[in-house]
Parts: sequence; structure tokens; C-alpha cells
Amino acid sequence: MAGNASKPLRLLARLFGIALAAILLAAAAALWWAGQTTSFVRWALARAVAVSDGRLEVGAVRGTLAGGFGIVSLRWRDDQREIDLRDLSIAWRPERLLRRELRLTRVEIGSASVRLRGSGEPASLPASLALPVDLSVDALGLGRLLVAPADTEPLELERVALAGRYRNGAYRIEHLSASSPKWGDASLQARLGDRAPFALELTGRLGPRVDGWGSLPRIAVLADGTLEDFTFAAQAQAPAGVAELADAQAPRPVWIGLDTRVRPLADSLAARLAPIELTFDGVEPGQLGIAGAPRARVSGSATIHVEADRISGRLSMRNALPGPANRQAVPVRTIETAFGWSQRRLDLAGLRAVLEGGGTVAGDGEIDFARRLTLFGRTLPAVAARLTLTDVDLSQLASGLEKTRLRGTISSEDATFGLDLTDATRQGIAASARVRVDGERLSIERAQLGTSAGTVSASGTASIAAPWRIDLNGEFRELDPAGVVALRAVLGASSATPRAASGDAREARSAPGAEVPQQWLARLHGRLSGTWAAQGTAWPDPLLGTRIVVDRGMLDDQPLRANWQGDVSRDRIQSAVLELAFGDLRASAQGSLGGAGDRLRFSLRAGSLARFDRRLGGSMSASGELVGGWSGLGIVADLDARRLDWAGAAAAETLSGRIELPDLQAGRVAIRIDATELQVSGQRFDRARVRADGDVDAHTLQLEIGGPAAAGSASARGA
Repeated sequence: MAGNASKPLRLLARLFGIALAAILLAAAAALWWAGQTTSFVRWALARAVAVSDGRLEVGAVRGTLAGGFGIVSLRWRDDQREIDLRDLSIAWRPERLLRRELRLTRVEIGSASVRLRGSGEPASLPASLALPVDLSVDALGLGRLLVAPADTEPLELERVALAGRYRNGAYRIEHLSASSPKWGDASLQARLGDRAPFALELTGRLGPRVDGWGSLPRIAVLADGTLEDFTFAAQAQAPAGVAELADAQAPRPVWIGLDTRVRPLADSLAARLAPIELTFDGVEPGQLGIAGAPRARVSGSATIHVEADRISGRLSMRNALPGPANRQAVPVRTIETAFGWSQRRLDLAGLRAVLEGGGTVAGDGEIDFARRLTLFGRTLPAVAARLTLTDVDLSQLASGLEKTRLRGTISSEDATFGLDLTDATRQGIAASARVRVDGERLSIERAQLGTSAGTVSASGTASIAAPWRIDLNGEFRELDPAGVVALRAVLGASSATPRAASGDAREARSAPGAEVPQQWLARLHGRLSGTWAAQGTAWPDPLLGTRIVVDRGMLDDQPLRANWQGDVSRDRIQSAVLELAFGDLRASAQGSLGGAGDRLRFSLRAGSLARFDRRLGGSMSASGELVGGWSGLGIVADLDARRLDWAGAAAAETLSGRIELPDLQAGRVAIRIDATELQVSGQRFDRARVRADGDVDAHTLQLEIGGPAAAGSASARGA
């Protein structure tokens, strides 16, 4: 009986086993079917869309769960972000789920965009980033990624590649790389813990790119700490062939280094980023890919503070290769300054620069890149600065300039510029000016040049482009005509050399003032004060209305007054008027000269001829005119003299006459001179008469003389 009872139980167990096997087989068949059809993928994604409350949108689907699938578009929208993926393709190893691992062998995304709207709430990290299963991504590729934060410029990346895994409580990024059309490329490796405070280790390399620059050196980066608080360092290595060590196996020295601490979740930007310490050693501008950069080798350091709306800090650097600017060098040895950058404006405070030659420049300045000015035909940022110069040698700044030792201040405020300088190498010659650039016109509020020979000032306007018109007026005070050499030295002429002073004729002829005899220079000492003006075209075809008034003056110990005005060009003087009073000398002129038919009438009265030569005595007056152009200049003059004496060797009580030289170039002459009571070498004559007429080819000369002891006449003809 017992044996018979066990048979139904065995049969029931067999039937249950068969049913369970059938159920498992059916489940396996169902899973196999689900993995081999697109319908299941669509169904699964549809369920995800349903539970997302409309935040998830899925486009067309292709492929299978087992063999890999693709999605044309995938979009997620919520209050804080909008994520859009295009052309998504995924291949994975579903059997790895049995080992509690999600294994993605290949993920490809054509393009992705992430637009952040910002919630207004401070960012915070979750307590954990742990996943329920391990995760492996063998290869992820993204063609184009656009990240658009709510309040900053979008970031565009291309060719994004990722390989990494999550296991044992940590994310390990084995490879992450991307390229930016604007900023360059980057690659990095990292390890991140999955629980607060999220331990972080990161290394990477950057290949920066700047528009208009050539190839830049690559930069190594390092981060260590936690996701809430980590140190960050960056190092740029010197390019090959730059500052290499003698030992070829030794690593190159750090060329540019950066160190800081980052707290990305702090309340303010200043708290998020600690002061940045920047160091650089032997950096040459050409190594940074700057086309046409000047030659320099710069070392130093900077401390940079980054705030929400401002970057500030202090810079200290030295240049090992200073040189003249016109030789593609930088004429600066050292620079120290505090700086600030805000709203496209650069502020410099406490600036001190040591120039080539030992001079210094110190002061404060501001460069506003948001405001542009057109100066001298170029568009430049607005500059406001006030700088103090000490012992600046211009010949060290640019070869070819005169040697100087400048002291004083220079300033600029937008298009207004000022200077107040003295030059110790030129007996303290000083220059001051305040000018403004208005388009193609220079407005001179004031300009003054002071020398040991007096001062000259100017104000008005001048063109800074052809045809170079000027409208200037000014004053001269205590000006010594004999000090013209010092004035010419300021304008760039070389001064007389010791060789010239010692008698080298060739050097003496080239020295300023050598064309003026020394005896005349001695008599040109004086002090003249007055006003001047010039108006018209200065270049290339000068035509200037000029005016000079000496209202107070002493020359050679005699009072001097003068008034001149006239229109002056290269070839002609027009509408000239001159009035001169010098001691007992009076002179005047009026008219034009230099053109055909021009006439310049003049008169001259000298109470004492000794004014011109101490050996000459008596007085004289003359009147007449100059006629014609420079190539055919003529002179007609009437003379009258009294009590003439030449060093006791010759004398005449009266002398009168007329001189006619209608064409100096042709050599025509007509002279009539009459004299009374002559004495020549001890011989006395009552009268004398001289007549000359003709030209170089044919002329006559007549002489008549009469006196108590002798009388006679003579005539001559020539051809």
C-alpha cells in the first residue's frame, strides 16, 4: 500500500518540475524575445516617459536591447536645466548584470546641449553618489557639446571622449578628453569618492589656443583634496630648446607655474578661489606664439585675487634682455605694480618700472578697453595716467635719439596729454605742455620750452595730417639770441665739440652757430621779450601768416623794439611790414618780395655807425626798395651820410648818392656818389664824385676829385 501511495507523489513532483522548467523556459524565451526586438526598447522608454511627468521626450528608436540600440533624440526638461541629446547609440553587455555590473562597451552621441536656467539657490552636493551596481564605460564619444550656463558665455566642446568605471566606492576616469575651437584641447584622468566629502585626485594636460597667436606650450594640471575643497596647480614646461639643463636626462625646470585652492560651493567667488600664486622663469613672448613679439626674457611672480566683478593683484617681474624698442626689444629692466581688472578696465597702482639706462617711471594709470578713441589715425583704448620720470635716457629707449636725463611728469586723460620735464644733460632745459587730440587736429592748450637762453611758449591748433595747417600764437621771454646754440641742441642739433673749440676747422664748420662770426655772437647777447603768431599751411607747401613783436628788449646793451608781420612761403614774402628801433637805429620795410613785379620799400637811419663796427664813425640814412623775384632781384637805394670816419684813415663830412642794381644776377649797376670835405691818408679834398654804369659785359667808371692841393678826374670803360 505504501509503495502504491508514493507513486502519485512522484508523479506530482515530476509534473511540477516539468511545469517549473516550462515556466523558466518560457521566461527565458520571453527575455530572449525582448532582447531581440525593438518593441521592448520602445515599451521600456515609453514607461520612462510616463513616469517623468512629461519632462522626458524620446524620439525614434532603432536596434535591440541585446544587440545595441539607437535613439534619434532624447530630451529632458525641468525647472533648472534642459538637456538635449541627438543621434544616441548604445552597446552594452547585458550578461554582466548577473555580476551586478552595468557594462557599456560603446556609447556614441552625435551632439548634446545643456542649458542651465539657474534656480537661485546655492549649489550643494548630495550625501552620496553611490550607485546600486558597478558601472563600466569602455568608450564614450560625443561629437559636439554645448554647455550654456544661465549668466555666462556658452562653452562649446568637440570630440569629447570618455572611458571610466565605478567600483569599490569610487569613480575612476581613465580618460577624458575634449577640444574647444576657441580655447584649445584638454585631457585628464581622475579619481572621485562616492561619499561626502568626495575625495578627489586629478591630473591632466591642456593645449591652450588663443586667436591670433601661434602654437602655445602644453600645460600640466593637478588637483588634490575633496570636491568641496581642493588645491589646484598648473605648470607650463618650457618649449624644446629653451632653458634646458646641461643634463639631457634631467627634467626641464618649471617655466610657468600656478597654485591656488578651490572651494567650488562657497558663497562668493572670492571664497571659492583663493589667491592665485603665479610664477614664471625665463619666459620669452615668442614662445607664447605671439606673432612679431619683441625680444625679452621675463621672470617674476604675481598674486591674483578673483572676485565676482573684479580681478586684482600684484605683479613683480624682471627682464633679462632689455634693449631699444626700435630693435625689437623691450627697454624695461623691472616692473612692480598693483593691478585691477573690472568691466574691461585695467587699473595700475604704485607702478614702478626701471628702464634700460637706469631711469625709472613711477605712478598710476587706467586703461579702459570698453571705450575706444581715435588718436593719430589709430583706434586705441582710453588711457588715464600720471607718471613721474627720473633720469630717463631716451637714447636707451630707442637708438638714434639724443642722450637725455629727463625728470618730471607726463600724464594722459583720454585724448588730453600733458608733460612737465627737465633735461639735466642740457643745462636744465625744461619743456611743459598740455595738448588734446581732436580727430586730425591737435589743440595746444599750452606749450613752453625753457632754456638758459630764455623761454618760448605756444598755444593754438595744428593739423596732424596733410596739409598740416597751424594756427599758433605765443610768447618769448628773456630770450638771448646768442643762446641759439642751446635752443638748437634741444631740437636735436649736436653741440660744438672740444675739437672744434681747439681749432679743428672741419669740426668748427659743422658746429651750430659756426656760420655766425664770433665777434657777432658776442654782440648778440641780450634779453628779448614779446609775442609771436603763425597761421596757415606749414607743410608740404608752406604759406604762413606770421607776426613777431618785441615789446621789451635789450641787445648788446641797447634797447630794442621790433614789430614784424607778413605772409611767408618758400619763394615769396607778401604784405610784409617791419618796424625796428634798436638804440639810435631806426628801420622800416613794407611790401612784397620774391615774385615778378613785387616791391619792398625800406628805410634805414643809423645815428651812429659804430653800432655796426667800432672802427666806423658818423651817421647814415638810406631809403629805397627791393624789386622782383629772387632770381632777378633788384635794389634801388638813396644814401645820405654825415661825418663819416674809418679808423682815422679816411673821413668825409657828407656823403650822398644813389645805387641802382636793377638785376643782381645780370650784374647791371648804376652808382652815383658825391662826397665833401674828404680826408684820405692825410690828404684833404673839397669834393669827390663817383659814377659807375653798365654791366659785366660793358661798363663805364668816372672819378672826379678836387681840393686846395690837387684836383683831377679819371674815366674807364670795360667790356
